[in-house]
Amino acid sequence: MLGSHPDLSFAITYFGKFQNSYNETNFKHLENVLRYMNKTKDYCLCYLKDVIESYVDADFANETLDRKSVSGYFFRVFGDNASWKSMKQSCVILFSTEAEYVALASAATECLYVRNILTESLALPKIGIVIFEGNQSYIKICSTVETKRSKHNSVKLHFVKYLVLKTKILRLSYVETSDQLSDCLTKALPYCKLIKCIEGLGISKLADSVVCDNFG
Repeated sequence: MLGSHPDLSFAITYFGKFQNSYNETNFKHLENVLRYMNKTKDYCLCYLKDVIESYVDADFANETLDRKSVSGYFFRVFGDNASWKSMKQSCVILFSTEAEYVALASAATECLYVRNILTESLALPKIGIVIFEGNQSYIKICSTVETKRSKHNSVKLHFVKYLVLKTKILRLSYVETSDQLSDCLTKALPYCKLIKCIEGLGISKLADSVVCDNFG
């Protein structure tokens, strides 16, 4: 299911923790997910054009049980998703900017993996990848030298700064919260925003995708 429906990543991650301790409330909300799956059973991913970009987001400390944040990201290759992930962060974060740091660090490693596949197997030139990020404070931290406020972050997280400032492999670009397409990987969304994210993820009805596959 996750291989063709990134829009279900957060729901599966969230309800997965209740497998051994579910209750009637959990099941009631899960029924909504099942209704959504039934309504979108004819939807699939559609690949269209030559574009390489990524959207990354973090939902800060909204998990009431342990206050851990949730990371979410996806990569577009040739116009649609080649890789995505939704997962709870392994540590408790004190600031929202740091939560974004953890999410970007995870996405950056995937970025290198995707980039190497494209350059080696498809013989494409070494290219940079644009990452759309909604936290302006984080973008500023990654674009400047180390400060006292950011010194306590681990070497793993500063790896992102290295990719941005030194190697120039990554370029961070600000995106408005309303246009952050990876929101559906980190939190439950109202209907209108969910539909917008689905369209942005490139998920469409099977009949439409058949047309897309034969556009050339």
